Amino acid sequence: MGPYAAARNISGKTILAMVAVVRATDEHGRVFPCSSHMDYAFKIGAMTPQEERFACMMGNPHDKSAKTANVEAAVLFVQFEDGSTWGDDQAGKGMLAERPQKLAYLKRLVETYYESGDAAFAALLDEPEPMSPEFMVASCLKGEADEKTSTIDLAKKRLAAGRQWHASGIF
Repeated sequence: MGPYAAARNISGKTILAMVAVVRATDEHGRVFPCSSHMDYAFKIGAMTPQEERFACMMGNPHDKSAKTANVEAAVLFVQFEDGSTWGDDQAGKGMLAERPQKLAYLKRLVETYYESGDAAFAALLDEPEPMSPEFMVASCLKGEADEKTSTIDLAKKRLAAGRQWHASGIF
């Protein structure tokens, strides 16, 4: 992995969701913006105080030799695990609104696996339209599965996490 920007939780509360923007400029003056929407409602573990997590890749993806000369970053929105928020609510509105759709997709994935098997589950993972909430879930599941944790096991864990936050009234 090349250079990247990370976000650090400097609050005293655990973060459940965050929107950050990063703007990197390379030595040739070319600007590379990045917007990062981090929603931990479907993942194991929200972002604890003082924890640091990946936010965005920096620099020119087409010219790895170009050095990053300047970086500007800002956190636009945060939702804490108690449901309270900080920042621009409009910046987080879309991400928060997608949660029911993501939960329904995870439920459908797990049900498909149990009712129709691995092949139907795999086909459903490849079905979502690019950049849709379902596509984001499927991409994360496929990208994070490895030899130790299968895609279906991740889907079940993410569904359980989402159901827990949903039951608590967060969404």
